[in-house]
Amino acid sequence: MNALDPRQTDCFIAASQTGAIRAAAEQLGLEPSTVSRNISALEMATAMTLLERGRHGVRPTEAGALLLDYLQKQVMGLEVL
Repeated sequence: MNALDPRQTDCFIAASQTGAIRAAAEQLGLEPSTVSRNISALEMATAMTLLERGRHGVRPTEAGALLLDYLQKQVMGLEVL
């Protein structure tokens, strides 16, 4: 697997934390379709389903929760630097 695209991971993190594509889009200042496309591209790059999509929003799958934890630790590490 190549390096993860920061635009895609930012969209994934925001959607996971807010529980909705639209809320993530508002938080990031993007269109919901852009957020959705970025998450789909991340899922293709990782060959994993990262979010369960439903009528009441989104939530990370087991694989998504592991990736979210990894990405949040990276962000915290960068903040420490």
